[in-house]
Amino acid sequence: MDGRDEFYESLRTEMAMRARLLLAGKSRGKAGQMLPDDLVQEAMAKLMTAYDDASLRERPFNQLMALAYRTMRNLVIDQGRKKGAYLEDRRDDDEPARIVTDEGPLADELLGAGQRVERVREELSRLAPEERCFLTQVMQTDSVPAAQKHCGWPPKSPYYVLKRLLTRLRHALRELEPEAIGG
Repeated sequence: MDGRDEFYESLRTEMAMRARLLLAGKSRGKAGQMLPDDLVQEAMAKLMTAYDDASLRERPFNQLMALAYRTMRNLVIDQGRKKGAYLEDRRDDDEPARIVTDEGPLADELLGAGQRVERVREELSRLAPEERCFLTQVMQTDSVPAAQKHCGWPPKSPYYVLKRLLTRLRHALRELEPEAIGG
């Protein structure tokens, strides 16, 4: 038990040092900044979810730290993207602002949503079983490595494969947009 604690404590200590370096200068003094300890905890959770104890221990230390750093960097990038999505101003869009009322959605909106769901289902049914498994696992776990490990597929370039699958679904949904139907 002591060896296990010592391994993870040394890993956590090294990750904390690298997290401080990674976050240095990033959003310094801004509200909502990720703290190094939080970053280390999230990265450790992702690593423990994606890899088992034995595979983490058998990696050479430099490879393990490269994996940990890449995980922390991706978490920082993801946080920045989430903030960007929250900060988008709807007034900049060309669409007119919609007044929110207590009424439910209009019938034509429900029909459009139903068509989109049906189109996604059709596209998913056209995928090969391993593609469907991979995409479903990514959506459920929010982790490409975990999905790749669960499905045993794809053997190489999982991020490229995910991008290609999502692009395919996006194109299928674009066909339902009013401009595509009317134009």
